Amino acid sequence: AGDTIMVLAGTYNNAINVNKLVKIIGAGSSPAGTIISSSAGGSGGVIQLSASGTISNPILFKDLRVQNTGMAGFSVGTMSGTTGTNLSYINFDNVYVIGTNLNPGTEQERGLYVDLTSSLHWVNITNCAFNNQTYGWYLHKHVSGDASTVDNINVISTQFNSCNLKGIYAEKLSQATFNDCQAIGSGYDQSPLSILFTAPNFNSGFDINLKAGNYSNLQFLNCVFTNNGLGAKEGVGLTVKGRDGNGGDGYGAVPATVSGVTVDFCRFTGNERAVRFGEPTKNNAGPLNVVVKNCS
Repeated sequence: AGDTIMVLAGTYNNAINVNKLVKIIGAGSSPAGTIISSSAGGSGGVIQLSASGTISNPILFKDLRVQNTGMAGFSVGTMSGTTGTNLSYINFDNVYVIGTNLNPGTEQERGLYVDLTSSLHWVNITNCAFNNQTYGWYLHKHVSGDASTVDNINVISTQFNSCNLKGIYAEKLSQATFNDCQAIGSGYDQSPLSILFTAPNFNSGFDINLKAGNYSNLQFLNCVFTNNGLGAKEGVGLTVKGRDGNGGDGYGAVPATVSGVTVDFCRFTGNERAVRFGEPTKNNAGPLNVVVKNCS
């Protein structure tokens, strides 16, 4: 714990578990830099996150390229797991997480994944990419009294491009700012999402689909949303909603609320639709206190 690990350029075919406070610094995020790669598949990540940093000494991933096949790039917990992992103070700087767009119906390729009962706090992500995934991010939420959340997230100059279903899919997210980010060409897949769905109606760039909790202060600043959700019945560049159960969808016992959404100086071009608050055919109350300004 406390060490800095410098990783030379090259390809390292091995999934790793970061279970102590370290800094891992590579030789760049390009294909000529430092690549950590795994095609093992399964419910974990190429880099499994199992430790926290501190406010003065965060865990750091810098100048790396992570290539995931049939699994997550970075994972907190396990796919559809209930591990209750609780992590804080992790920074990402020039980290590219590049998938293969493999088998989107499995939902397995996720650039960043947080499981059903796990939490992630105080994360800074700068000059990164979560591209060619099924989901660039998948923040999963147990619809119960579970109090897990993802909060105090600051994302700057980061890509969520060419993801089969959604650049971001967040069922829990609060106190989060996205500045100078982009979602380009995500939500393009027209095959069935899984055995539970019959059509990819809700493909999108960013889908903030909040469940079972109280969420606030989501900011999207200077972002670009281009050609997302094309051909999907309810495809969209950016959507924010809180599932409160009024639509008869089973969330009434543990409703979600969301307040304080700002979309400022963003550009929407060629999406199936640009922005949507709430959800078609549902009678959800939120989000509240929404400001959209200086956008095109």
